[in-house]
Amino acid sequence: AYPACSSLMISLLHYASLLLALLVSAWYFRDLGDITQMAFKVSRRNLLFAIRHEKHFLWAGVVLLAIAVITWRPAGASVWSFVAVALCLIMLVFPWAWVHLGLRNQQQSARFYTVDQASQFVRPDTSVLVIENGSHARAHPDYELQRPHLAGTRDGLGGENILMTYCAMSHLGIAVKPERMGRLLALDVAGQHGNNLVLRDRSNSEPFAQIDCCTVNGPLERWPTFRMRFDAFVKAYPQGEVFLNPIPGFLQNPLFFVVDHLVEALFRKALHNHHHREALMFDTMTHEDTRLPRKTLVWALEAGGESAAFTADFIKGAGYPLNIVLGGQRLVVGWQPEEDCITAFYRPGDRPVTELDFRGQSDRGKLQRFESLFPGLYWFVWVNFHPDTLLNEEVSLHDGVALPNANVTLTSRSRQSRLT
Repeated sequence: AYPACSSLMISLLHYASLLLALLVSAWYFRDLGDITQMAFKVSRRNLLFAIRHEKHFLWAGVVLLAIAVITWRPAGASVWSFVAVALCLIMLVFPWAWVHLGLRNQQQSARFYTVDQASQFVRPDTSVLVIENGSHARAHPDYELQRPHLAGTRDGLGGENILMTYCAMSHLGIAVKPERMGRLLALDVAGQHGNNLVLRDRSNSEPFAQIDCCTVNGPLERWPTFRMRFDAFVKAYPQGEVFLNPIPGFLQNPLFFVVDHLVEALFRKALHNHHHREALMFDTMTHEDTRLPRKTLVWALEAGGESAAFTADFIKGAGYPLNIVLGGQRLVVGWQPEEDCITAFYRPGDRPVTELDFRGQSDRGKLQRFESLFPGLYWFVWVNFHPDTLLNEEVSLHDGVALPNANVTLTSRSRQSRLT
């Protein structure tokens, strides 16, 4: 009786551990597989829970699988146990490899090249994301950023610890200082929700949305970011640097050679459809707004809990700088046709700015760049996180030559983060 009882207990242990391993790995695969959200709709709550407890998912899956394998032979398990173990391994390994290998970030290891070197790979009319600090300037082509999502160096930008963050789904690049209270934050790519990149603070596993840049300990300081044509960048910053992300050769790193080519091929197919169709690749939105087609690019601003968005056609069609007051901040937004560049600056006093170049030189003197300009992101992403945003003609603007009291304060309702 005892051997039979013992055999039954071992069989129960084997199949119970295998069943639990399947449940844990399926949960992990669904919520943290990133591209698995093309097939499975994941709630924000489930995603954040999975990000915070990723290590627990992995350890639970590994321990349960180990128990199932150890009890395999004594339990007299069939070939279906082998299939179940293989499926568990796939569901555990794929999300981890996709995010931590395929999308490995370059927070402190990005490689920058001279404009002459980069000109062999970047077309003159390519739109690049630009950050500057004094005489030090860097350009980041969208295509080069889409795999690592984060690009920075140990030396920083002109001595400042500045990190470029990028989300291909949002078509959004914004630079931040990854520091809180003097402490450098080590960040990881964790996934996406609302078609926007979700990052994770490695020290506490707390996730936050790229578009908010607000960690559990408070918001990260944004660094002014704008777009311009690459040929204009070369002309304006002949000593500038350009981020490129070449795939290592097979002999240099066989694993990364294979992984990067696979990720590149998948991104090329998926993002081509995403950028050229109105349909969403990931249906993880919480707000829909039909004032514009989903994939319209907007230049958005946020200040003092208020938000506004402008299309490029609206800014260009004005023919002069747009002087606005947003969340109590006096700002000016302008288009510089020679560089095909839209910029935003703080505006001193009530008098309007009537002349403005991309460096901030104006008829009111040298202006300071506004750090909370979101340059050229998709409308459907912006309005998902800022549903009360004002748009184009909804924003009352004076004509650049009116009296100071013609300035009008924007009055959108205070935003609420969609990722808390």
